[in-house]
Amino acid sequence: LKKLTEGHRRFILEYVARPQNMGAAYIAAGFSPGGARQSAFRLLRDPLVASEVARLIREKHKALHMEVDEILARAMLGEDAAS
Repeated sequence: LKKLTEGHRRFILEYVARPQNMGAAYIAAGFSPGGARQSAFRLLRDPLVASEVARLIREKHKALHMEVDEILARAMLGEDAAS
């Protein structure tokens, strides 16, 4: 049974933080800059890596959505109090 390595975990966190640049995420995770973009692409095609990236992105979106809902709720309360 294949498991994620520590390097893969670092790459995943870097990639989720800045998905617009997979090569930079690969290098920031401690991997060699040579062929970083191609290697990052290959990593993202790995089912374990892809699954963990998707899970973390879902969590990130869920947290952001809850934050937006809370901001809107507070704004509505403040709006009602001002009326």
